[in-house]
Amino acid sequence: MTDQSTVSESVPVQQETGILSGHAVASRPLPDSGLLSMLGNLKCPNYSEYFNALDKIGKFIGWSNDQLLLITQLKMEGLARRFYESSLKSNSELTFGVLKQKMIAHFKDKQFFAASFASFSSAQQYEHESIRDFSVRLQSLVNKSFSEEAESELSDSFRAKMLLSQFMSGLKLSIKAPVNVHDPSSFKEAVEFAIRVEKSQNLVCPNINAINSSQESELQKLKNQQSECSSKMELLVQQMALLNEQLSKLQTTGENKYPSRQAGPQNNRQFVCFHCRKPGHIAGKEQVIYKTMLDKVTSKVRM
Repeated sequence: MTDQSTVSESVPVQQETGILSGHAVASRPLPDSGLLSMLGNLKCPNYSEYFNALDKIGKFIGWSNDQLLLITQLKMEGLARRFYESSLKSNSELTFGVLKQKMIAHFKDKQFFAASFASFSSAQQYEHESIRDFSVRLQSLVNKSFSEEAESELSDSFRAKMLLSQFMSGLKLSIKAPVNVHDPSSFKEAVEFAIRVEKSQNLVCPNINAINSSQESELQKLKNQQSECSSKMELLVQQMALLNEQLSKLQTTGENKYPSRQAGPQNNRQFVCFHCRKPGHIAGKEQVIYKTMLDKVTSKVRM
């Protein structure tokens, strides 16, 4: 007996009948497996996770392509169901492979459009970016955002208005104010007027970061002189180091050849006091006594 309770929880019975009308898979039974409840519904953001999970579960259980197609038809909701009903439902020979391929291609385009449009809607002029470069970059972003199919759906006037609006809002503040006052009616007019404003501002206040050819040549000369001076200084340092080494060698050789004269041994003989016979004791009173005795001896010799 076929168990359809897991499928009927996500999609009503009346909706299932409407989905499967006109297709041969309506007469085929749903797969009898509790793993079907583990598979989430197919939405726009999760298309990659849905098909990966469906492929793994289908290979594990052995579901056929017709059963995979039936499950996918029942699991659709939101943008996925609207795309199926508008583009794929009328195809009576629809297979699971074709359905999967169409769904993935459609959702990839949707995600690419969302990312490209986000880049376009947030585009701002860089600090040193010219008006012409900014306009070219903005045009490339709008071309990426709107493919040929999107261009056919959108009118040219609406696309031009979006481009003009984003160009004026993304300009630098110094250029945005004059352009807003001028109020251009087209993107081309806005670009031309912004270029004139940019040129006038450069004449009044030139870009100090810009370097012309003469300044560049002078700068190159200074760089060459600096490199030459650095090389000479390095050579001089090497020569000074070599000279110091040679002086050290000469000093060492001279010391070995002509050794310094050492002082001879000192006379360690000590004087002995004549009166008290103490070594080194010659001082005031003893000297007087010694002199008196010496005078007496001298006077006796003379007599």
